[in-house]
Amino acid sequence: LNWTDQNLIRKFYELIPNDDVIQAAKQLWQIAADELRTKENQEIFRQCIYLKRLPNKIEQLLNNLLDHNRKTVNNSFYDDDQRVSCDSRCLKMINQCQFNLML
Repeated sequence: LNWTDQNLIRKFYELIPNDDVIQAAKQLWQIAADELRTKENQEIFRQCIYLKRLPNKIEQLLNNLLDHNRKTVNNSFYDDDQRVSCDSRCLKMINQCQFNLML
């Protein structure tokens, strides 16, 4: 809360409201706070779309998939051709997934 908000709340309580009015005011304040939070989240998502970036959690999930794939591919069980082929296919699938999520 900034100074203006605190001043308005103080003035509200100086009016000596009854319990019903206080509860109604608290509900209105909560609704206003939720609306501001929602607008902030919408703006963050809008910026992610504008920058053609996915939200951090999705980006992290895809990066974990890439890391897991690299560990699997580097297993000495596979020969070099199989490693390159598997790595390439996995990378293509993850890139396609990112592209589909951006649409």
